[in-house]
Order: sequence, then C-alpha cells, then structure tokens
Amino acid sequence: MVDLTKKRISVVVPSYKPGKEILNCLKHIFAQETEIRFDVTVVDSSPEDPAMMIRKVFPEVTVIHLPQRTYPGKARSIGAQRVR
Repeated sequence: MVDLTKKRISVVVPSYKPGKEILNCLKHIFAQETEIRFDVTVVDSSPEDPAMMIRKVFPEVTVIHLPQRTYPGKARSIGAQRVR
C-alpha cells in the first residue's frame, strides 16, 4: 500500500492577464481536502507581473513571470521544469 502522506505533487497554473480571478482559482486549489502534500506554481506571461498580488494572499505560491506572452502548454512545461 502506498503511503500518500509521503507523496508530493506540483500544481502548475498557466496564466495571462488573470486579474483577481487568479486569487479565486488559488483559493479553490488550496480548499481541496487531501492527504497528499502539494505545492502550487503560477506561470504568468502578462505584461504586468501579478506576483505581488498573489504573494500578498498566498505567500506559499511560487510565481514565475515570463517576459513575453506564452501559450498555456509552453507555460506549463516551463513550470514543470522548475518545480521540485
């Protein structure tokens, strides 16, 4: 039997101009009831970096800001390369 408490998953959320909707998205991610530990990384390619807004409410979230607009698949790949 697998001990789920020793497993860890990474959730990568690509975003572009998310506004405050990203906070709602993260709220629901963290509301999940699970015994599996997880971390969350937001990969954003908006003109303005939302990292300060995100970290103010969710300091445990890693935010990667890309300098140019990136499609979701590439953003997810970048995030997956940088997670634990």
